[in-house]
Amino acid sequence: MSFEFNPKKEAGKRINIETIRIRNGPIDMNEKYILASKEWIIYGKDGYEALAGAKILTDESVAEELHVILKRFFGKLFIKGILLTICRDWT
Repeated sequence: MSFEFNPKKEAGKRINIETIRIRNGPIDMNEKYILASKEWIIYGKDGYEALAGAKILTDESVAEELHVILKRFFGKLFIKGILLTICRDWT
């Protein structure tokens, strides 16, 4: 997901909707998307009220932290010898 953001505009108008891209294509306002977010944002904390009341599919108690996912991913690459090839190409 990408978009243009202008902090000088008033709240609710800082993102130009025409610049929102999902999977390299324009956003479809009739489509439903799955979003990963911290729970406190979904609960409307710190003024992030746009997601307040959103349906939570997986809560933080069962979701893995990013560093654990990355460690497992790179560990599998190393075991398969792929990581060694990638690192050799970078030097």
